[in-house]
Amino acid sequence: MNPDRIECDDINSEVIIEYLEWMEKTRNISISTRNQRLAAIKSFYKYVSKKSPSMIYTCSSIIGLDAKKGSNRMIAYLDMDQITILIEYLKEYRSMKELLLFSVLYETGARVSELISIHVSDLRLD
Repeated sequence: MNPDRIECDDINSEVIIEYLEWMEKTRNISISTRNQRLAAIKSFYKYVSKKSPSMIYTCSSIIGLDAKKGSNRMIAYLDMDQITILIEYLKEYRSMKELLLFSVLYETGARVSELISIHVSDLRLD
């Protein structure tokens, strides 16, 4: 079907599910990307349901679609031996700046984004 000939009545929850499955299989998108697309579609159909009450049944069936659950990746952490090796490597082969950055991240548990937003004026030595 030509995209400029699609009517609102042509799209229902089955078409949306088919589209999302196609995106996953053919376009090889991740589950989180699939869920983001579904969220955008739901948002659009919430708008449509307010503007066109005659479409409320179709809109509510699309809005009611559930996001797909993905597998949660296990976050790998460094053990004490690995941290010691990394510190010794930084001491021996790298600059003190990199050792300082790693030490601050390790000791404070700060995120990299938090670390890079620190300014000299934030430092208090009293």
